Amino acid sequence: YIYNICADGLFIRTMDPLPNGDEIWLELTPPRTDRRVRLEARVVWRRLFGPVHGATAPPGFGLRINGGSESEMRRFRMGYYAFAKDIVGWSFSIRPPQI
Repeated sequence: YIYNICADGLFIRTMDPLPNGDEIWLELTPPRTDRRVRLEARVVWRRLFGPVHGATAPPGFGLRINGGSESEMRRFRMGYYAFAKDIVGWSFSIRPPQI
């Protein structure tokens, strides 16, 4: 499941993480939106299951979102910015990028 989210990536928590460099597509409903988006991403790091001294995350893999239609990317990012503002209390000093 999605464990962490940012404007250009996700961390997927799983006991069987994908290898670094794998290209994938995913469908998800971004925060504060009412429909799914389909995005392309690349695995940029992973943490395997097992004892790891000083681990900062559970087993899983980090994705960098690198593709999708213009409207899907915009929907994802605007959902993220709305989530960050509502939940974390962040306010943006500049307008989020229009992609």
